[in-house]
Amino acid sequence: MQQASSIKTATQDRGRSNFVEASPWLFPGDDPGRPLLPGSLTRKLREHGIAPRAGRNTGLVALAADLPPAVLADVLGLHVSMAVRWSSYIRRDWNEFLTACTDAQMEANP
Repeated sequence: MQQASSIKTATQDRGRSNFVEASPWLFPGDDPGRPLLPGSLTRKLREHGIAPRAGRNTGLVALAADLPPAVLADVLGLHVSMAVRWSSYIRRDWNEFLTACTDAQMEANP
């Protein structure tokens, strides 16, 4: 019985190598020397309950809060207008937050 399951496993793994070669990619793909495709990475992240779009946006928000748009565009390979847009989202939201805090503080301490 055990021999049959070993044969079945060996035939299922045909074409796959047990030797793991060092890869220059953070997320290596199924083909040797190639990266994992974006769609495959998205699918795998979703299988583990991770929302890739939300993570991407959170990262962009954090970077846009700390970096000038020109640097953000250069570092991430974004178009400058897109980096300016992300920076404007942060600035606008931050100002609204500060205004709300100031209003709440003024109401609490007239």
